[in-house]
Amino acid sequence: MMLTRLAATPPLRADAPPAGIARALADLVDAPHRALAHAAGPWLAPPLSPRLVTPPALLALVRALSGRMIVTNPTAVVRLPLAVGLLARAALQRALAPSVAPPAESPSTESVEDARDVRVRAARRRVAALEARLPAATAALAPGARWATVILYEPTTLTVHLAREGVARREPEPLQAHAVLRYRLALVVGRADALPTDALPTDALPTDALPTDALPTDALPTDALPTDALPTDAAIDAAAAAAPATAWPPGRGGDTPWFLRRLLIPDAQAAAHMDDGTLARWGTVTGRGMPRHDSYWFSESWERFREPGRHVGYVAPDYVARARRLPSAGGPSTSLVAPALDATVERGVCVPPGYCLVDCVGTLEVAVVAC
Repeated sequence: MMLTRLAATPPLRADAPPAGIARALADLVDAPHRALAHAAGPWLAPPLSPRLVTPPALLALVRALSGRMIVTNPTAVVRLPLAVGLLARAALQRALAPSVAPPAESPSTESVEDARDVRVRAARRRVAALEARLPAATAALAPGARWATVILYEPTTLTVHLAREGVARREPEPLQAHAVLRYRLALVVGRADALPTDALPTDALPTDALPTDALPTDALPTDALPTDALPTDAAIDAAAAAAPATAWPPGRGGDTPWFLRRLLIPDAQAAAHMDDGTLARWGTVTGRGMPRHDSYWFSESWERFREPGRHVGYVAPDYVARARRLPSAGGPSTSLVAPALDATVERGVCVPPGYCLVDCVGTLEVAVVAC
């Protein structure tokens, strides 16, 4: 799984107060995060997939529309569910708690005050439910960790699927396509003697303020010097990608959508990870398979924009498959220039040549990473 960081809390030390942990996680949960930035464009000219034969007429049309048409996708802004933030806070507060052996005369370490605190009991239930779904998380979340952080990862690739053959679609909707993206919230718990080297503050050792011989090197604190034994950001990311994860929310089975965004994806990006069967169908409907008949882009409907003086303007996903013509405030135009595709004209029912209309379904999973 290829993942990239979308957001993260600062590293939290074991001596961080509970209020500090709660504040850091609240900042992560409450903040808006821009998702799908790598797929949203904007796009001036779509790259065509090298996995399929490209007819010369299609290539010429795409080149002719370059500079006359721009595809703009809506910005996908998402927020993490509040319940996920509560789970992360409970897990981190437990892991960063001091590791204290229970007294011999009492098998339980639960105090009377804790037993009466509904929030404490709810936090313990959340952690217990996570451990039941991720047994490996039990050891990682045991008290006594030295530092912890929470990182939200976004997948970097789209795997596009087409609607099954024989499934009727609403006219004039184009052939349906969707891609499920599994976002990962990693609860990273470290038991090394210091924070990750990439997270060390830049002013930990003010070299410009101290002469080189001010202190002997063996007198410096061990947790202020980067060592090869401490994990780097790259090592944490690799461990987070390889760690087992459980779907969120739990108990519903399958992929529960976290968010849904409809995007116009360039052909090369949409076809890059299609399986062979899906790719063959995609080639057929776009006129690059057998038979070579385009029933997706309807390229002939775009040919008029190759005439001198014609322009398209911008195209957004909600322009596609809009069957109702909206009246123009200025009445019928006598200009020879084709109108831009704005909110006052008919959008048509076809996807711009070289793009795929994809419903991007974001799902969320939780992983616990021990470093």
